[in-house]
Amino acid sequence: MAEQLNTAGTATATAEAAPAPSAGTVTAPTPTQQKPDTQPAPAPQPKAAETPKAEKPKETAKTAQPAAPETYELQEPDGVQLQPSTRMVFEEFARKLDLGNEAAQEFYAELAPALQEKQAEMLKTTVDGWQESLRTHKELGGKNLQVTKALGVKALDAYGNPELKALLEQLPIHNHPAVAGFLKWVGQRLTADRHVTPDSRGAPRPESVSPNDPNRLAAVLYGQKS
Repeated sequence: MAEQLNTAGTATATAEAAPAPSAGTVTAPTPTQQKPDTQPAPAPQPKAAETPKAEKPKETAKTAQPAAPETYELQEPDGVQLQPSTRMVFEEFARKLDLGNEAAQEFYAELAPALQEKQAEMLKTTVDGWQESLRTHKELGGKNLQVTKALGVKALDAYGNPELKALLEQLPIHNHPAVAGFLKWVGQRLTADRHVTPDSRGAPRPESVSPNDPNRLAAVLYGQKS
């Protein structure tokens, strides 16, 4: 009990002994503990990608002109003679490659012999087909084949000009049944008053007949083949 009274008296004395703050003195506030901010910081927003600026096309002094001419002037190589259709196909091919006339001429000189060989093979195949069709034709071929040929020669002798005869030597379209039938019809009109029979001895070979011989056309059209 005595100790408690002594302790209380000591605390009172200490309180009285502490000087009171003067009126001009500012008392610093007691720092208070702040609560930590529990909300997360906002995530940084990504920057929008910049759109690259389109580059302006470079201006050229002038537009390049095509090398291919409007019309090719090609010379046939020696010993080569192509059909106009074959040459036209080549020119179209050269124009697609944009070849100038000089470059096309060099290419043409190298390719033309092979084109002529292929052209001859195709022509032979075609003519062989015409001849077979004519031989087996029910009205023009068979036992009537020689009469058909004889009448066709007569028609060409009467109305064929030199240009036509030269053409038939290069392109024997008279072997086509449609052409042979037409020539036979013309020949029949020329010989309506007499009977036409083929030469039983057969026509001679073309190389054995002179160009000025009147039988030259018959030999070329339907002559014997060596």
